[in-house]
Amino acid sequence: MKNVILAITMLFFGGSFTDMEESNDLNLQGVWQEATNPEFVRIGSADMIMKFQRVQGKELVSHGTFTTEDGTMFVSNEFSNSEYELQYVFSPSGQTLVVTKPNSDEAWVFFRVGQ
Repeated sequence: MKNVILAITMLFFGGSFTDMEESNDLNLQGVWQEATNPEFVRIGSADMIMKFQRVQGKELVSHGTFTTEDGTMFVSNEFSNSEYELQYVFSPSGQTLVVTKPNSDEAWVFFRVGQ
């Protein structure tokens, strides 16, 4: 009987638990506005691939794909034809995102403005 209850519990709760990487991918998705510039980043997934577009004013300034692992984004920037790693962290509410700039000791601060 214990095994049946355990099996049912695992089936019921198994779909609701995700590992940290999947959770971060889900938290990253949406539209983010940079705190000090008229810059927006749209992050979403298509066919299980995370994609981004960065727009400044009305101009596309960057786009590409990325993967995540333990607070690091591995970016393939199709706009500049370059690859790099960025560190990122969320605020406790998940509504603020801080991302290091490529090849810099500076960072962007983004606020979630849409899904």
